[in-house]
Amino acid sequence: MSRPFELIGDGVVLNEPREDDIDALYAACTTPVVYEYLNVPWPYERTHAEGFVREYAPAVRSSQRGQECAIRTEPDGPMLGTLGLIRLDDTTGEVGFHLFEAARGKGLATRALRLLLEWAFDNGCETVKWEAIAGNHASAQVAQRLGFTFDGEAPSSVSTGRHVGRQAWVAHIDKADFLAESDGAQRPWWPSPGELPEAPPLPPL
Repeated sequence: MSRPFELIGDGVVLNEPREDDIDALYAACTTPVVYEYLNVPWPYERTHAEGFVREYAPAVRSSQRGQECAIRTEPDGPMLGTLGLIRLDDTTGEVGFHLFEAARGKGLATRALRLLLEWAFDNGCETVKWEAIAGNHASAQVAQRLGFTFDGEAPSSVSTGRHVGRQAWVAHIDKADFLAESDGAQRPWWPSPGELPEAPPLPPL
C-alpha cells in the first residue's frame, strides 16, 4: 500500500482530501464565483463533493496521472481549498486550483502552487500549464506571481459542461525558468487587467 501523499512547506500543507472535508468542499462550490469560473457540475450537490473526495482524487493518485490535494495550513486542519496537477504526457502537467473564500488574500494559493510545482518538477515534469476562464483575475495573479509565461487566449480546453467554447487565458512555466526564479528576477510579460477582453458572463443564476 502506498504512503499517503503530503507536502509541507512555507506555512502550507498539501495532502489527500478526506471524509471530513466534504461539507467544506460542498459549501465552497456553491458560490457565484465557482459558477462563473470553475468547471464543476452545476447545480453543485453534496454528492459531487463526496465523489471528489471518495472517488476522483483517489483515482487520480492511483493512476499515477497526478495529484488532487487539499490545501491546509496544518496537517489535520480544515480544507481551505483544492489544488491539482494532472499529467498530460510524460513531461507536461496542467494545474488547477480553488481557494475557498475565507482563506483568500493571504498568499496561500501562491505558496501552495509553488510547493506543488516543486514536487512536479522533481518528479519528471518539464513544463506545467495553467488555464483559467478569461476574466478570472485572481487565478491569473497567482500564475503571474510564480513566473508563468502568458501564452494568450484560446477556447477553453474543457470538453463538457457550461464552459465549453468560452474564452480562456493560458500560460505555462518550464522547469528551467522555475528553478532560475528569484524575488528580483524579471517576470515574463502579462497583460494588465484591461488589456484583454473577458469571457461574456454566464446567464444569471
